[in-house]
Amino acid sequence: VRLCSIDYHMSYPVEGLDVIESRYMGERLQRVPILRIFGITSEGQKACVHLHRAFPYLYVPVLEQWCSLAPAQLDSRIKQLAKSMDMALKELDAASSMDQEREGGDRGRRKPKQHVLKAQVLRGTPFYGCHLSQQLFVKI
Repeated sequence: VRLCSIDYHMSYPVEGLDVIESRYMGERLQRVPILRIFGITSEGQKACVHLHRAFPYLYVPVLEQWCSLAPAQLDSRIKQLAKSMDMALKELDAASSMDQEREGGDRGRRKPKQHVLKAQVLRGTPFYGCHLSQQLFVKI
């Protein structure tokens, strides 16, 4: 498929296709992102591919102090970081919803969105600047 455009939409999870729950956060997922890839096949037919289980993520450098922690303590800190980030994003989302309501938009009460699926420690090389060695990151 020759790529023309990519977008996404949030949809209810489908058993067998999508991740149904975040074991890490201990919650059932209400919505999951579905990537839609639009393109043209080599025969000239139009195509739309739905890609499931593709979640956005970001890397956060692990603090130096955390590198000397025992694995259980490090895991606890990472869970705390992930939950704090999820709460902050939910608050931001709620504030945005309140702004929409004031402007006459969506008036229905919605459940807060889930933003963090999981968090894990990875080793990698930062791509900004000159780095000779790898360092630890939390992939959220």
